[in-house]
Amino acid sequence: MTKSEIDSAYTGLWMRFSALCRNAKFTVRARHPTGYESRPSENRTVHVRALIYLKGWNYKASATRDKLVDILVQSNETFSCDLDAMTKSTVQVMYFLIEGHEAKPLLAVHYDFAHPVTEAHPVFHAQLGATKFETSDIKAVDFRRQIQPLEAPHCGNLRIPTAYMNLGSVLLGIAADHLPRRFFDEFLGELRKNQGTVWNASCDDLRLSLRDRGGFLHSHHWYLHCAK
Repeated sequence: MTKSEIDSAYTGLWMRFSALCRNAKFTVRARHPTGYESRPSENRTVHVRALIYLKGWNYKASATRDKLVDILVQSNETFSCDLDAMTKSTVQVMYFLIEGHEAKPLLAVHYDFAHPVTEAHPVFHAQLGATKFETSDIKAVDFRRQIQPLEAPHCGNLRIPTAYMNLGSVLLGIAADHLPRRFFDEFLGELRKNQGTVWNASCDDLRLSLRDRGGFLHSHHWYLHCAK
C-alpha cells in the first residue's frame, strides 16, 4: 500500500459516488475538489480526511420529494503502508431537518475503529450523540444553517458493535437508504471494484476469533479479551 494507491482509491470512490448523485439529481458537495485530502506522516502512515454535504435528500428511498433531509458526513481515516491496513477510522454522520435558517438534528451517529483496540470496546462500533463541525468547513460546502442542539441528547457512551464501517461503507448505506434502487445497485457494483475494499482494518485478533469459533457472527467476537 502506498499513498498514491490510497489517493487513487479515494478519488475513485468520490468520482463514482458524486457522479451517481448527479445522475439521480441529488445534490452532493465536498470540502475538497477531489472529495478528500490526504497527508503522509512519520512511520509511513497516511491520514485521509473528507467532509461531504448531501443537501435536500429524500427522507428514505421510497419517499416523495416533499419530505427532505440534509446530511453531513465527516471522515478521518489513517492507513499504515507497512501493515497494508487501516489503523484508525472515525466517520461521523448527522441528519438534519431544515426549518428556515435553522438545522434541526434528527440523528447523530459516528462509526469508530482504532488500533490497538481499547479494552471493553467492540473492535468496530457506532455511538450516538452530537457531532461537532468546524464552521469554516461546513461553510466551504455551502451549509449555512444554524445547527441547533439535539432536543433529546443521546447517551454518547453507548457503543454498538457493527461491521467494518469506513467511508465507503457509510456512503453505501446512505445510497441504500435514500437513493432510488437502480442507483444503489450501480454504486454497489462500482464500490466492489474499488481498491479500498481490498484493504482490511488492522484487527487480526477479530479475524482469528471468527475463524476459530465456528464462524457465527455473535457480538462477543467484536470484543478482545485483554489478559491481565
